[in-house]
Amino acid sequence: MLTVENISISFGAVAALRNVSLEVKAGEVAGLIGPNGSGKTTLFNCICGYYAPSGGKVMLDGREITRLPPYKVARFRVGRTFQTPTLFSELSVMENVHLGAESMAGGGAVVRGLVPSRGGASAERTLGLLKEVGIEKYADMNPRELPVGIAKLADLARALALAPQILLLDEPAAGLNDAERTRLAVLLRRLNGRDRMTMLVV
Repeated sequence: MLTVENISISFGAVAALRNVSLEVKAGEVAGLIGPNGSGKTTLFNCICGYYAPSGGKVMLDGREITRLPPYKVARFRVGRTFQTPTLFSELSVMENVHLGAESMAGGGAVVRGLVPSRGGASAERTLGLLKEVGIEKYADMNPRELPVGIAKLADLARALALAPQILLLDEPAAGLNDAERTRLAVLLRRLNGRDRMTMLVV
């Protein structure tokens, strides 16, 4: 599903990644392990198009996606969460998740209104995603009002809105309490078992 071949990137004189290679098979849950500063998030940023590597290539299901911009990588159904949630503070939790679904559908969310009526099919799917991660009661809240753990689950729901074939999870359990971590583990196992969703987890 995902092949990274000899990815390298430097920031000034600092080599953040040097000839990094890995493979993640379809339906696999793989872990990416390393100390702080070892380049795990940088590798995610190279895969997702936030950084352009100086060398190497990224292949997704046999197709090269190296150096594509992030929105094009997302259209290939690459979902990604962030170590620090990157939710839009001007929007509600529900609007943030809905925006992820709209980006997969080809945009137009700003033109048509971010969230249709609560009875609409699109809003129903968005609420379904919030229920899937267990935060539906926070749907109308502003992300700035959320505890860190809930914000990370909202970030996950937005990634799931892409209906990803592969999900990149950057320290998804950081900031969660024990009960939230347990629910997250159950959720990820369910997504992998039910949907055969491929995952790479820091």
